[in-house]
Amino acid sequence: MLIAARGQVCSPFGVSYSDVLHKSDEVAGHAKTLGAKFVRVAPLPDCQPFTEAITLRTAEEFNRIGKLYREKHGLIYCYHNHGCKFVPHGSGTLFDLLMDKTHPEDASYELVILWAFRPGADPPALLSKYGNRCKLLHLKDLKKGVKGGLCGKTPVENDAE
Repeated sequence: MLIAARGQVCSPFGVSYSDVLHKSDEVAGHAKTLGAKFVRVAPLPDCQPFTEAITLRTAEEFNRIGKLYREKHGLIYCYHNHGCKFVPHGSGTLFDLLMDKTHPEDASYELVILWAFRPGADPPALLSKYGNRCKLLHLKDLKKGVKGGLCGKTPVENDAE
């Protein structure tokens, strides 16, 4: 395999939410072929605006999906956050609610520093609070002055090194 031949590994296998829900055996097979330990999703359908009801539904799905990947395939399920999850809710954010309602053994996350920081969350505080659930870290930034929403969609030319 070309990845191994170059001395590299595929740590997370990123897939669509639809595939993770409906093609779990196929996704797991591809992940294992690549040597990945994690199955990771990023964009969630129907999440704009992200609401409490969507958060609760998503938490139930994450628990079910994560348990399936853990028990049947020996893989860790991770969610790659975007900024819309950090909107205020109660004494925290919808991201806090998502973490509260998901089972640590079944739902981990990849902290995307940009999409936590941009809406006002404190990435080091998130790592302190949820560090044992943060299995992956994504360092990303946007060029100065870039405006836009918090859903994670921005043209690649807006990315900064």
